Amino acid sequence: MPVHIECFIDPNNESDLISELLHFLQKKPGRSYINESNRHVLYTYDIPDAQDGSIVLRAVFNMMMEENGADIRDLDLVIADSPVKDVEFIFRLDKSQDGNEYYEAGCGDQHFLLETVNRHMINEDIEDTVQPAALSLFPFRYSIYSTLEDLKDDFAEEGMIFDFDDTFIASGSLLQREDPDETWSLFIGRIVSGTPHYLQIGDMLCGCVILQVQTAIGILPAIIPLNATEDIQPDRIISLFCDVKADLSAA
Repeated sequence: MPVHIECFIDPNNESDLISELLHFLQKKPGRSYINESNRHVLYTYDIPDAQDGSIVLRAVFNMMMEENGADIRDLDLVIADSPVKDVEFIFRLDKSQDGNEYYEAGCGDQHFLLETVNRHMINEDIEDTVQPAALSLFPFRYSIYSTLEDLKDDFAEEGMIFDFDDTFIASGSLLQREDPDETWSLFIGRIVSGTPHYLQIGDMLCGCVILQVQTAIGILPAIIPLNATEDIQPDRIISLFCDVKADLSAA
């Protein structure tokens, strides 16, 4: 159940926040969807900005109906109002589970790895198909740079040598990576904007910044901590090692 709240929450507060998210199932009804087999129930809860009430995130629960009751198969977060893209689901990765599927995917000639959300809103196999999906980025690591040379130097120090140029950065870049513990992709692009939010999640109040980032597949939202000290001014270069959430409720 990779919720990826470490993108914006202090690790010391992660368990408290997950508890508050789980309390959604008891405190208030969410929007629900039951798939054709009547085995999976999907609940969606809006997470608002505490100041203006605008919806910033959505929590999605995948519940499987068993003989003795419902079992939580997955809990995930997505960024609200994420742009919908036509995504080619090239092949399903072996680490996929019933409530949590992973794919190598593509938009145009760009390939990346993603995690599905609301998977059971589509009843058929989605491998080797094109589906509309709302994409959002949950980076477990990111860096912001003032210049292209700063980016090159930082990557060179880690032994990652790429032929970066201004055209490369202007159009964005996607590099997929897979390791035994996590499926992720590297997005490189430019910051368009950054909006701070205070989120009311149950009894907890926590902050975040929603970035809009120009990437190789268009402008996508990414979530980072509210107390980030980096300069997030527009046009700064950013690298994002992130989990890509593909919300299939857009289908």
